[in-house]
Amino acid sequence: GKLEFSKSAIEGIHQVLRELKEYKGLEQKGILIKLPCAVGDTIYIIGDNDKIEEAIVDGFEIRRLRDRFEIFILIPICDDIRQIGYKTMSQESVFLTRDEAELKLKKMVW
Repeated sequence: GKLEFSKSAIEGIHQVLRELKEYKGLEQKGILIKLPCAVGDTIYIIGDNDKIEEAIVDGFEIRRLRDRFEIFILIPICDDIRQIGYKTMSQESVFLTRDEAELKLKKMVW
């Protein structure tokens, strides 16, 4: 019943622990950011006409709001031919699945 590990396995475990320690330190300093999604992900937005719209994440913007920071999701605004700017979306108004957006829309309507 003695468990044995190779030298490379032990070195791998040590590397993971060093990285975890670094991330924990960043988190304790308040400088580790967990993004709600990735660039290129499809997100779902409830539009002005209560219709669910799809958009592709193009980037993120971080803003200071009084005593906290908030992450905004950037989605491109396009006309028929070219990108003409960006729209910033608060995390609260963006959904990662169509099902989440539909559930929110049902709650808004009722």
